[in-house]
Amino acid sequence: MRLQDYSAGTRVQIGERVFRRTTTGTFWREEHRLPGNCVSRPSVSLENIEQAAGVKHVVLAVVR
Repeated sequence: MRLQDYSAGTRVQIGERVFRRTTTGTFWREEHRLPGNCVSRPSVSLENIEQAAGVKHVVLAVVR
C-alpha cells in the first residue's frame, strides 16, 4: 500500500523513525522525543526517506 493511501492515525516505521498520519492532506508527523523534530511531512517526503534508508515502511497500527 502506498503511504498516501493510509487513513489518518495510522502509524508506520521507517528504519528507526516512527510517523503518524495526520488528518491534513497526506501528511505524516514524526513521533520523536524532541518536540522540534515532530514536523509534518508529505507522503512523498517519507518515500524519499525510505529510498535514502534503503528500506520500506512497516505498518505498526492501522486506523480505519
